[in-house]
Amino acid sequence: MDLTLHQKSFKTMKKIIHIVFFLMLALIASGCQEKNKSPKPTPKHQEKKQSQKYTIDTLQKQADAEHMLPVVFKVEPICKNKQQVTVILAVEKTIYQKMKKIDLPYFYTFSAYKEEKGLDFEPVSSNKIRVLTDSEISNSHIDQENPLIADETYVFLQMTQVGKGVFHKEDTLSFAFLSGKHEDVFYFADLKQQVAYFKEAE
Repeated sequence: MDLTLHQKSFKTMKKIIHIVFFLMLALIASGCQEKNKSPKPTPKHQEKKQSQKYTIDTLQKQADAEHMLPVVFKVEPICKNKQQVTVILAVEKTIYQKMKKIDLPYFYTFSAYKEEKGLDFEPVSSNKIRVLTDSEISNSHIDQENPLIADETYVFLQMTQVGKGVFHKEDTLSFAFLSGKHEDVFYFADLKQQVAYFKEAE
């Protein structure tokens, strides 16, 4: 009788040992799987060197890095083979008042670059900035049906630039106005592409 009990208890212990052994094996196996699943360090992505090409986004990033806030317009110039160009912009009067307070001609650059050719934009100090009178607006190339002409909250500014290169009619130019006075910068939030005008200098 005692022998039978001893045999039964031995078998029970043997089963328990087997169960524990298999559980340990299972735990070890699962641990190995998790280790294999752990993400391997990804090699640093080597960017292909591309020819430097400025776009609206890259210009914005560069301006941010230099603590400047640009306004960029993409316009089709109507001038051809001219180094001097004039751009007319509609600006909110409240923004223009801020511009006057910081002497805009001295702290701003009027920049242009030929985007499709990947050339760096060339800053040129713009010291010829003035507000157009009503008669000048009516006699200019500006579309007289433009709703901003009748909007009394806007003024039309004319800026003239002498470029370092020659601008061609087929070139798409982008203009950025960057503040050189870091402690007093602001963003021209209400200027849009359709408000920028490009004309041949007289």
